[in-house]
Amino acid sequence: MAQILIPTDMSEGSRTAVLFALNAFDTEKDQFTLLLSIGDTPRPNLFPEFIQYVKRQAHEELDAFVAQIRNAHPGKTLNLRGVVENGSVFAVIEGFGLNNPVDMVVMGTRGEGGALKWGSNAEVVARNASGPVIVVPPEWKAGPIEKILYADDREEVDNLKTLLPLVQLAKHYDAGIDFVHVSKEGVVREPDPGSAGRSDIFKGIKTSNATTMGTTVTENLAQLVDGGGYGMLAIMHRRLGWLDALFHRSVAKRMALNTTVPLLVLHE
Repeated sequence: MAQILIPTDMSEGSRTAVLFALNAFDTEKDQFTLLLSIGDTPRPNLFPEFIQYVKRQAHEELDAFVAQIRNAHPGKTLNLRGVVENGSVFAVIEGFGLNNPVDMVVMGTRGEGGALKWGSNAEVVARNASGPVIVVPPEWKAGPIEKILYADDREEVDNLKTLLPLVQLAKHYDAGIDFVHVSKEGVVREPDPGSAGRSDIFKGIKTSNATTMGTTVTENLAQLVDGGGYGMLAIMHRRLGWLDALFHRSVAKRMALNTTVPLLVLHE
């Protein structure tokens, strides 16, 4: 049974993330936890009644939100629960994971095009999480995913288990995976023997390897997704790797990866 954690603020974007999670994972076997952060609150000993009131209101609103999700899936028994914690979104996610094994974090974005902007909750979680994260744009609509674009840095993957979420999603949707490297130098680079595109972990899944030329990685990825019929974009986030530019402040103070498909961020 997989544990799927869905941070929520009960907005429409958040609702879309919940619907995606229920579409992408097994609703009969997996556990889905909706996690609501009420932000940093004063120390309980200073304003105990106020904090109790805030948490009580948050629980009531989250319970109503969970009920709406259940009502939208008549005839299904969903392993769905709501949890309320105080603190920043990233802090409560990490704190929850310390006592509850989490296999995947699924969260929505706000704004035009589902932009993954520097400083947004989705960006902070995607960049810093200790496990895999799927960021779901508000435009996502339920439907088949026939192809997944993996933005390949051509570097060796030290722990192949890091790729398992991608394998599982591809098998769930019966989707192929295109491993595409964006070359800014205009030079075709072949995959390293231990790179994702050469891994036996994808045995039984239709895969391909390609290189495209471009000067801006984020723009090229967005163009490939929009024009290639892809239903998901996947990247491997390495602290000092080729794709670190997607999450680095020095590249752009208001960096945004605009895509209308879910973004899977794997961490090594």
